[in-house]
Amino acid sequence: MPFLGLDLGTTNVKAVAFAPDDYREVAKASVALDTLMPKPTRAGPRLAEQSPDAIWRAVVVVLNDVVNQLSAQKMAVEGISLSGAMHSLLAVDGRGKPLTNALLWSDNRAEPQADTLRHSPTARLLMRHTGVPIHPMLPLCKLMWFGKHNPGLLRRAAKWMSLKEYVWWKLTGQYQLDVSLAAATGLYSSFSGGWHGPALALAGVQVGQLSVLVPTTFLTTLANVAEVTLPAGTPLCPGASDGCLANLGAGAVGPGITTVTIGTSG
Repeated sequence: MPFLGLDLGTTNVKAVAFAPDDYREVAKASVALDTLMPKPTRAGPRLAEQSPDAIWRAVVVVLNDVVNQLSAQKMAVEGISLSGAMHSLLAVDGRGKPLTNALLWSDNRAEPQADTLRHSPTARLLMRHTGVPIHPMLPLCKLMWFGKHNPGLLRRAAKWMSLKEYVWWKLTGQYQLDVSLAAATGLYSSFSGGWHGPALALAGVQVGQLSVLVPTTFLTTLANVAEVTLPAGTPLCPGASDGCLANLGAGAVGPGITTVTIGTSG
């Protein structure tokens, strides 16, 4: 039975099913996404947002489309793994309802916070622990932006998460995040393998406001999701970030091999 890859990109949500014996493509579907870019004030920041619920609707469409294509071939989904774009951030309440749109990697409203942090005495040690350069795209810097401009929301949000985490929660009912995507947040310590306390203090969030970290090969099962025509209990794997998986898919997994990805960010 085919395995299905679900990719949460910036411009499209895509699902592709592959035969497990020869990796032949047997079904695919794609839905284009809208990015909301409110016009900033003169010389203001570049804003780039997406609706979490619009992303979820796109996920439902592509999953059901692929399931229907497979049913016509008398095949069913063996399991699903996810890929997701890095650096998105949104807040949800205690019931998982979004309190904000998702700020995308391309949103640079946190440039002042990133610039201040970049020139602080703690910058070098922070980068050493998190393994990422300080940049406004980081969820760390975006949380610092919320701390300045909407501190009430920063404190009262039940969870702060990426779009991939939101989709994962809708599919499983669990707040979980693979370590690959976590490593791109500026909040994760590559030394401890967990959320980095000093980074969380800078961001102004508690560890309970973030998802539980799981390995990229973690396995769980699909919950009973009414909108999706897949049986509850279908195996699910969180996978990793899109950049890491692009290298893996292209075979760039050893010294001397380079990939060039001409994606939305390119």
